[in-house]
Amino acid sequence: MFLSKALKNAISSKQYHKSIINVRRFYKCTPICFQEPDSDYVQNLQWFLEKARRQDKAVETSEEYHQQQDLYSQYAQNYDEMYAKTEYQDALLIYQKAQEWYQGNKNISILDYGCGSGRIASSFAFRGYGHIDGSEPNETFLESAEKTYIFRNLYQVGSFDDHSVIKQKHYDLLISSGCFFISQSHPGYDVFPTLTQLVRKNGYITICTAERYMRFPHVRNGKVKEMERQGKIEILPTMTFPNFREANEWEEDEDMHGIILNFKVIE
Repeated sequence: MFLSKALKNAISSKQYHKSIINVRRFYKCTPICFQEPDSDYVQNLQWFLEKARRQDKAVETSEEYHQQQDLYSQYAQNYDEMYAKTEYQDALLIYQKAQEWYQGNKNISILDYGCGSGRIASSFAFRGYGHIDGSEPNETFLESAEKTYIFRNLYQVGSFDDHSVIKQKHYDLLISSGCFFISQSHPGYDVFPTLTQLVRKNGYITICTAERYMRFPHVRNGKVKEMERQGKIEILPTMTFPNFREANEWEEDEDMHGIILNFKVIE
């Protein structure tokens, strides 16, 4: 693949700041080749999160966060391959919402919140969207995302971190899949006041997650309902779909449907 001199310089001089990585998109992205995933990593992470949710006394949030980040780092390179083995529909469904809201306008500014290695953002880039930023707390995932060259900016920010390094009131669309509501240390409704400061007036937020996560005790939607009463956001209709991901052995009786939550930022 030909790399321009400007791109080579950008790669060689990249700086990992405390909260932000800047990467420019110089050419149309190409598919990334991943190694065969090690299922043990996947089982370890998902079982760890399941135990954290089931035990009577919840894992202290910071402890849970650091343990899960270690596990995420172990299989970051294999993450997309793992889900590619299932009929995973989230990327297409999120893209279709963008089409519905913006009538095919590919010049909109997008933030992929919890972008991981860039799987969802890639589906937009392949369809011609060029104004995409990403945020992700895990440095190993960020390194993978950077190699796609589809992100204009990458921010190393978790849901409990200061978001002021991310452009404020800049994005037409905030998208997220596979990171909300999983556990108490993952993003939840409490982060919505912060998210609305990143999205422009009349912009949209769309979040995809497993429907069963919405029934966990730590998931409370009082925050967004209050924001709707205050005229700050509009809660739009949700959509459910099958095969969010393959169920694990301990989930064999669980409903693994996915759900897409949609919101419009009013102010």
